Amino acid sequence: MGIRELGAALRQRREDLALPQAAVARASGIDPSYLSRIEKGDTAYKSVGPDVLRGLSDVLGIDEDALIDLLYGTNRRRPRQSRDYVGDLRPRDQADRTDRAH
Repeated sequence: MGIRELGAALRQRREDLALPQAAVARASGIDPSYLSRIEKGDTAYKSVGPDVLRGLSDVLGIDEDALIDLLYGTNRRRPRQSRDYVGDLRPRDQADRTDRAH
């Protein structure tokens, strides 16, 4: 698993939806040249940030966890992502109260 598998899956899905690369990139909040390099499996990108994956999953209708699995593999340790921090998923005041309770 890696960037090549991720890129191939993204390209296939985009083509299945008949969406232009530039439109997907803009809707995902990334530069079209960056999406092009990801789709080509450019190994200079060993990791793709969580915001990029989230944007692409939203635009292409692909489960974000599936994209993460393609990039890092299901058996490899994934880099920490913002969603791994429970506090990031709760409103700030709730996170503060819970942290103080422990």
